[in-house]
Amino acid sequence: MNGQDNICNAWAALKLVRMAIERTCPAGVLPSEEAVLLLYGPEPIHEGEALAKAIIETVERLTRCLALFRCRPASGESLTLSTPRNGKVGWNLAV
Repeated sequence: MNGQDNICNAWAALKLVRMAIERTCPAGVLPSEEAVLLLYGPEPIHEGEALAKAIIETVERLTRCLALFRCRPASGESLTLSTPRNGKVGWNLAV
């Protein structure tokens, strides 16, 4: 495998990660591929940086959401993480 193959494989792997983030993370945490080129740069490392920031932002949002609900549920209520058929992750408050 040569250097060009390695770069192609890196881009393919990054595309898979992007697809997973776009399917499961909140809208707006990941800039478009075109925006990444303008904001970060054209190399695989730049796409990787944008993907990492999107994952971190999603975890921070979910952590804030969970922290809010930890204070609010009354006795007998529980908060669960769910993934409906559309693939979007969401929080359910069960009584």
